[in-house]
Amino acid sequence: MENLYIKFNSLGFVDHPHLESNLLKAYPDIDLNNLPQNWAKFTRVPKPECGVYEVVVPSEYGTYVWDEIGKSAKDFWVIREMTIDEKTMKIALKKLEWTRGVAYPSWTFDESICWYKAPVPMPQDGKKYSWNEAGQSWDLFE
Repeated sequence: MENLYIKFNSLGFVDHPHLESNLLKAYPDIDLNNLPQNWAKFTRVPKPECGVYEVVVPSEYGTYVWDEIGKSAKDFWVIREMTIDEKTMKIALKKLEWTRGVAYPSWTFDESICWYKAPVPMPQDGKKYSWNEAGQSWDLFE
């Protein structure tokens, strides 16, 4: 993975991180081992996985922050619980999505996963199955 660098000033970070190859093209005389005072190394932090009713939101500190020792910058993520309105909208959209798809009548909505579950759990033996609504069972998919 290519190194990243970010420009900053007294107000904070400027723009987004730059790939090392692009930085070298734009500033061919830059010494990456002795960066100018307004550039810092940047570490990409993967976006965290959210729970069913959580969202990643902008932070009051911005998208990027300094690392613990203030020598390099990194991504900054904040997760919060959905509001009641957001949760209600998500559930409504998932239910609408279900009615536009296969929509087996025997399946019930499970709010804990925000999706529908079969009345009988699918076998967990590594094989592929398809739901048989008439027989209320899982048929081996061949």
